[in-house]
Amino acid sequence: MKLLLFMLAIISISMVNAQNSQLCVAHNDEASLDAILNEINNSYLRSPAFINFKKKNISFKREQFNHVTFEWPLRANFTYQDIPNYFVISNYVDLTPEDTTIVQDYLCGTRTYDKHRGIDITLFPFSWHMMEKDYVQVLAAADGIVQTVRDTFNNDYNCQGCKSDNDSNNRVILVHADGSKSIYYHIKTNSVLVDENQIVKSGEPIAFVASSGCSFAPHLHFEVRDSNNNVVEPFWGICNNTTSESWWDIQKPYWVSEINRVMCHSNKPTLIGGQIFPGWCEPAENMYPKNDFAPGDSIYYGIAVKDILQGGIVEVTVTNPNGLLIFQNSYNHGSNQPFNAFYLSFPSKISPSASAGVYKIAVSFVNKTYVHYFTVNCQNSYSLSGIISQDSAFLAAQSILSSQTLGSLIDAKYQAGNYINLIPGFHAQSGALIAAQIRSCNFSH
Repeated sequence: MKLLLFMLAIISISMVNAQNSQLCVAHNDEASLDAILNEINNSYLRSPAFINFKKKNISFKREQFNHVTFEWPLRANFTYQDIPNYFVISNYVDLTPEDTTIVQDYLCGTRTYDKHRGIDITLFPFSWHMMEKDYVQVLAAADGIVQTVRDTFNNDYNCQGCKSDNDSNNRVILVHADGSKSIYYHIKTNSVLVDENQIVKSGEPIAFVASSGCSFAPHLHFEVRDSNNNVVEPFWGICNNTTSESWWDIQKPYWVSEINRVMCHSNKPTLIGGQIFPGWCEPAENMYPKNDFAPGDSIYYGIAVKDILQGGIVEVTVTNPNGLLIFQNSYNHGSNQPFNAFYLSFPSKISPSASAGVYKIAVSFVNKTYVHYFTVNCQNSYSLSGIISQDSAFLAAQSILSSQTLGSLIDAKYQAGNYINLIPGFHAQSGALIAAQIRSCNFSH
């Protein structure tokens, strides 16, 4: 039985009530996986397909260690790349599998569960929605050859661990030139983009994330085995007894405190896994997304926080089209219990006399500011000119024409329902960043 720890708090500032919860995930077919890996060592590593692959891939990124190294096995799809982040790490490898009374991760902590053999990377926030929209791709973490493909089990919405009648895992297994293997569990039904015996390059998309098999919610279980099929924890730390160095190209820190998303809601959202709103299945998740409001409307400012530690402070301000402050609040995490998934929901109301135009939400967390724009009575069109000397956004229901000059290092966002036309005279100085998207004002991922 496998347990995936997922610490989720859903906070409404009106109630300030943090809760822990656990997301349980079990693999009932670990014995069959071991049999597959043993068969790879016994026969596949001597097959013509692998021998030909190895001849072309005899060098490793770290020759002094004689093993491959990995890049991150997930990436936001291009349709989601304007969202800051998309995942949290729920569990690392249990490095004391022989002792059922304790668990220990690579930094001597307890972010794992008994006999867990991989890294659990969970989509956050609104993981079911992200799964349905294919917002996150699974990538080949290193050059390899595809040894196993299974993606025909139609159980992407499994949310009760191994209690489902259909609890077999969709998976891909890659074999690398040094004989090591990388394993990708819980992938989406019929989403695999590669074939068995196909050679893949590091970073190549191979599938999409789901909740197939013994799972409670959409996540990727990423597992590494060495050439002798021993479990490897690819993160290096003082309590890692499986390797003497990191197997990552660039190892991520143990905690990465950042904002995953800023958005607006028309009602108070609910997320899976919280004790305030219990349940892991898809119906427990309610986004209530909205991005275009009318004067007098209720609004909730939603902030998805990753890895909030004691003393972490989230500050939020909202300014109107004239730059005047209309909302300000903050959250100070006083608990000594860290949360890897933490959602803040700030209730408010659009003033009955609110000006029409584009509003800006600015969220500050750990020395970084994250911005989201929404509209009140979205303007039909813009005809823009002049010099832009600060970061700006223009959201229109129909069209935008611009002959503006953007100053150096300025970020400018243009979003319209039908078309955006940068007409003669438009100029962007060195370092300016332009985002242009054909979307309605009320669009929300």
